[in-house]
This record gives sequence, C-alpha cells and structure tokens, in this order.
Amino acid sequence: MLSGRPLIVAAMLASPAALDEAGPPFIPRTLRPLLRPVARRLTQAFAKKYAMNLDDEAAHTRVMGAALDELRKGLKAGGEFLLGPFTYADIVMSTMLQGVSPVDDRFLELGPATRLAWTRPALATEYADVLAWRDQVYATRRPERQKQAAS
Repeated sequence: MLSGRPLIVAAMLASPAALDEAGPPFIPRTLRPLLRPVARRLTQAFAKKYAMNLDDEAAHTRVMGAALDELRKGLKAGGEFLLGPFTYADIVMSTMLQGVSPVDDRFLELGPATRLAWTRPALATEYADVLAWRDQVYATRRPERQKQAAS
C-alpha cells in the first residue's frame, strides 16, 4: 500500500532500536548501534528512491483507512476470501496489512522495535476484524517459518 510504506519508513527512522534491528544477521547485536548512521542513511535513500512523503502521517493514515474500508466491504461480500476461492488478491491484501499490524512471529519474525514501527494502533483497533481475516489466511495458507539459530 503506497501510504503504508511511508508510515513504516518514517517510524523506522524515528526509532534507533528499529534501525539497529534492521542490521544484517551476521552483525552482532552489540555492534549494531555503531552502524546506526549507515542504517539511517540507507533507509533515507530508500525513501528518496521511491519519492516517499514522510511528513504527512494524517493523510497517509486516511488513505489507509479508506483502503481498509474497501477491503472490509470486499470481505463481507465475498465470504472466506475476496473473490470466492483463494486467489492472489488474498495474498496481496494479507501482505498489505503488515503495515497496520504485522503477523505473528511464527510467520514473520520482527524485533520488538520494528514490530512497533510497523504497527498503526488506531487502525489495528478499528480494523481488528480485517486483521483477524488476515491471520486466518496466514494460519491456513502459509507455512510457519523455520526457526534460525540465534545470533
């Protein structure tokens, strides 16, 4: 979702801990704060590359709310999945909801600061039913991730 990405990027830039968590797994956690300026610069470059407006949180949130309203309507009309059977539309919309509230760690492991940066609490509360649909899609259609050795 075009409005979700700038909200996430802005939240990541505002969170030193989230920038630290964004480091590659081969870099020890104790060294990541030293690389925070690099993580910040790379995140800013990503925002610039995609011409993201990181300053208008309210406008992005309104756009996301409107899209979530449409998704809710589609779910009420379609039943278990958006178009009847499980399709790519369900995958795309389930993935888009990561910018409202990420799925459980058993599907996508995120550090606590990153999880917080990806979460829009007001939208997550208002669209809890849509998130419950997404969680059901993940539970029935996506295998759980394999645990990796801790770094």
